[in-house]
Amino acid sequence: MFFFVAFLLINQIILFRFEKTFFTPAGIFTAIWLLTSIFYSSGYLDFYEPVDKLISILFLLFSSYYLGYYYLLFKYWKLIRINSVSFSNVKSSFKSLNLVTYFVFALLSLRTFSVFIDLLSEFGSIQNIFASGDIIYSKLRTNELNVGIATIIPSDMLACFFVSLRFLINRKIDWIFILALIETIIIAVLLSQRLSLIWSLIAMITPIASFARDIKIITIPRIIAILVFFFVSSTSRNLDMTYMVNKSNNLFMPLIAQFSSIGFYLAGPLAGLNEYIANGVDEYPLFFSLDGLLRNIQFIFNIEGLDSGSFSSVIYYTPFPTIVYTAFKFLIDDFGNFLYPILIAFGLFSVKIQTFNGSYLGFKCLLLTVVNATLGLSFFAYSFQIGGFVMFIFSCSVLLIIARSNIADILKK
Repeated sequence: MFFFVAFLLINQIILFRFEKTFFTPAGIFTAIWLLTSIFYSSGYLDFYEPVDKLISILFLLFSSYYLGYYYLLFKYWKLIRINSVSFSNVKSSFKSLNLVTYFVFALLSLRTFSVFIDLLSEFGSIQNIFASGDIIYSKLRTNELNVGIATIIPSDMLACFFVSLRFLINRKIDWIFILALIETIIIAVLLSQRLSLIWSLIAMITPIASFARDIKIITIPRIIAILVFFFVSSTSRNLDMTYMVNKSNNLFMPLIAQFSSIGFYLAGPLAGLNEYIANGVDEYPLFFSLDGLLRNIQFIFNIEGLDSGSFSSVIYYTPFPTIVYTAFKFLIDDFGNFLYPILIAFGLFSVKIQTFNGSYLGFKCLLLTVVNATLGLSFFAYSFQIGGFVMFIFSCSVLLIIARSNIADILKK
């Protein structure tokens, strides 16, 4: 595992040498898996030792992706840097962007307010809501609790994307930008949904980072704010992480135990993938990694039987129950050795979209958001399996087309 960590570190240095920032598809991919691998191999969480096949598969997966990425990066890196050096290069014909932004913000506000009212009615007080985070999270996952007015499309992620795109064009932070961020945080805290908040933050950061490498996206205060959210969410959900940490008399162990959930969610799926590869059990006969797409097709056309159903009931121990339906597991199940040419193509695609500019601005931001959300959550690398993520892509594409049109002229006709 040491050699794989060194391999990732060397690639991170090479990437930064050419891209001058870590906030690129390959930079995010490498940085997250670098942290994942360090957490996994450090002994911090007492994971089982990696089998040789896991390490060889990881080398092949990343080598395939880098092969495609470097091939075009060495060809286009000057163009990418010119396109992304500052806001001065941003050109746009988004005539109805404000109307689209107000629409998705209104949906987000409706969702946030209705969720708060329903939870307040269910639990009686704000204090009880925070004290019942584990109950709320558990019931939401099993569909035992339905709160708020459903907006069908993921209004939080959409609102963050469009206020960011609007900021990119207008070059100023206004009230709608601030309120969209606040409401996104509120609804994530109320529902203890850390994943949805990360997705929304990626949707907000990506458009800006794509064209403004001179702006510091990641700062110490922002990192602290994100860590505080994770701490509050973990505490609200009553997560007992102490069994994951080596026994210690450290007075700060309760705090360390809560924050260890971050290390666990990064390294746990890799440990689970190790056990899955060691056991070699293929649990799904269908394309489970495409379930998100299949579920939306079922919803739109009112048909059934396309998706693979619910998550597996198989439990892997590493030596404790681990999130195994992540970290390339389904992609390996679905595509086998064909996954390597797919990753080469994905690497090529990750560079090519960074060369888009001008009238392709919005769709460049969307495609980069999709790539960054997938790679930025590398342990959730099967993002397309999640129906809400695919719905974001569908609805965002439609709204981008509307934002480029002149609605006033359309209404006159």
